[in-house]
Amino acid sequence: MRALAHKRCVAPLLYIEVTGLAASGQRVRARATTAVEDALRAAAGTILRRDDIVVCGPSARWYAALLLDRAVPASARAAVSDADLGIVAARLRASIRSAMDERIRRLRKSGGASFAVRVGWTIIEPRDAERPLTELRHALRGAAVVARIEERRGTVLAAITHELRTPLTSIVGFVERLREDGGASAKSRSRALSIVAEEARRLSRLVDGLIDTGAWQAGNLTLRQRVTDIGSVARKAKVLVAEAARERRVRVTVSGEATADVDPDRVLQVLVNVLDNAIRHAKLRGAVGVDIRGGRDAATIVVTDDGDGFDEHAIGRIGAPFAAGSNGKVGLGLAIASMLVAAHGGTIEFGGSRGRGARVTIELPTKIQG
Repeated sequence: MRALAHKRCVAPLLYIEVTGLAASGQRVRARATTAVEDALRAAAGTILRRDDIVVCGPSARWYAALLLDRAVPASARAAVSDADLGIVAARLRASIRSAMDERIRRLRKSGGASFAVRVGWTIIEPRDAERPLTELRHALRGAAVVARIEERRGTVLAAITHELRTPLTSIVGFVERLREDGGASAKSRSRALSIVAEEARRLSRLVDGLIDTGAWQAGNLTLRQRVTDIGSVARKAKVLVAEAARERRVRVTVSGEATADVDPDRVLQVLVNVLDNAIRHAKLRGAVGVDIRGGRDAATIVVTDDGDGFDEHAIGRIGAPFAAGSNGKVGLGLAIASMLVAAHGGTIEFGGSRGRGARVTIELPTKIQG
């Protein structure tokens, strides 16, 4: 650090953090730490260069790699590409994950903790040769923030990829089947086209939801609220998910009536997302119910299914933007529904009993929020 300050040079700094260690026992932490250090040693001469320095933080909670071989004069800082550092960080993360994979599998089989690897980066530009540790701490904090942002970005991209891939796969599959099977019956072709249309509408809803999410976070989401018959919206949602229900032979029922001052198109989107989730998790040949009740201050919509229900350990995360469920997968449908309900000043709650079905309770205010 002092040498960099005296030479007026800047150098990239990588930050590596393994999460999940705090909840593990001492023996597990030791094994995980060994895996990380083995990976860092193996990276020397490949991902990391000869003069790069790797240091370990307290209790091996984090590591830092000062990439001295990539140091440049401060006047040439712009030559250090952020994209290149991202590639180096991604390669190092992949190397560490690869080294840990076997140990993680063994630990999971025995009920151990699940680990994740975060990697961030920054450019360290020491200005005060007499206070190297202070400047190093500032750089580490900045790199740690980048690591969390990159982890979040990766989660979001994985969520979008997962959600969009399913309908796209279905559309491509059925279109290819229609093209190759020229002798298909009219009934078979009609059914295939219905599935293609339904999956295309599902893609459209997902894209609209992502656009709404961006607008909501930017404070630009516009609601066109008016007195709306919630029962009518629920029945329209039932029609839109009819193909998915037929596919799994799930019976969807709508009962009750209420009115509320809402944006009917956004509420339709909420109900389609919640119903689609309920249908996918209901029993084969099962049932999904929509019960609507009116009140002086709020209209209540309760959607239930007869599936396995929400994991009680994951209920607190369901509906949070891009939160991972108990299976590690990240869904968009319920997150978009939660965001749209919140935009109306309403609430959405997830409940039910594990093994006895799931329940989603939505409350929408009957009067426009000022």
